[in-house]
Amino acid sequence: MKEQICQWISQNDTEKAFNALLEHATGQDRNDLLLLNATYEKLKRENRLFLASRGELSLDYNRLNDSLLEMVDRLMGNTEDANVPWSASPSNEQKQRPWQFGLVGLLVLAVIAFGASRWLDSPNPASNTVTVLVHGTKGKDDLVLPNRGIVKLVYGDAIVSKQINRDGEATFQQIGDVFFDPAHGVEIWFEDPEGEHYRAVAPDSQYHLTRGKYVGLEVELLGMDQIHGVVKDFVSGDTIVDAIIRVNGEETRSEAYGEFQLDIPKAKQKPFVTIRAYKAGYENWEQQQVPTTTDQEITILLKKNTPQKH
Repeated sequence: MKEQICQWISQNDTEKAFNALLEHATGQDRNDLLLLNATYEKLKRENRLFLASRGELSLDYNRLNDSLLEMVDRLMGNTEDANVPWSASPSNEQKQRPWQFGLVGLLVLAVIAFGASRWLDSPNPASNTVTVLVHGTKGKDDLVLPNRGIVKLVYGDAIVSKQINRDGEATFQQIGDVFFDPAHGVEIWFEDPEGEHYRAVAPDSQYHLTRGKYVGLEVELLGMDQIHGVVKDFVSGDTIVDAIIRVNGEETRSEAYGEFQLDIPKAKQKPFVTIRAYKAGYENWEQQQVPTTTDQEITILLKKNTPQKH
């Protein structure tokens, strides 16, 4: 088992190594493993979001794997007096030649360093894999429609689609070589299958894909900059002129035929808003959670004030 875990570490199959160790670790050893796992998740995030250089990440991965090897030795290195099914107890010949384990450790570390470098810098060219990270205008941590949005890679008439996962990523595997043609760019589209109007911030951009690499796709939700509609009498259906319509501190008035249009500044744009309407002689009107991205005409029906009886 010890050899298997060391092999997983050398192959950068770190999650398998963590899971195998966590099954048998207890007390402080388990706490130390959980801390190492948190470090591993942090490094994966830094790699995904390009938050550190390749050299820094490679060094950090080597340190992490070195710590994992120390944990393997701590948990499995001495089993002759414990009934632990890790491996057979070392023979007397092995006990007399501890330097062999030091050489093996150095060899494993060298393999880890080489494997981490290749994993970070030189993906397998034959894999034809690329991952698109979809994020909003606030940065790469601003995930958009996780487990829902659809990414499309478009090269001429060739189109491949993939749903993003909970981390906002769409990983395309074994796609055609044409998508990696250095002489021509690829378009990347983003869609919401439920109809919200998302699009790439730079929709006409051409992306040059590299096998095994991430592509950051910044997207935005359109249609939040304006609402429009008509104001009518609740009973008669007649249009009402000069009614006040307010949204997030912005206001306008209904004009001829009761029609209105309100432009919303960028800082106040939201997918859903509360709309209020006022007109002398009518009850105040309010509607919450009105979608702004559907481009639908909003009909406001005002009821006349009921005369007070004395």
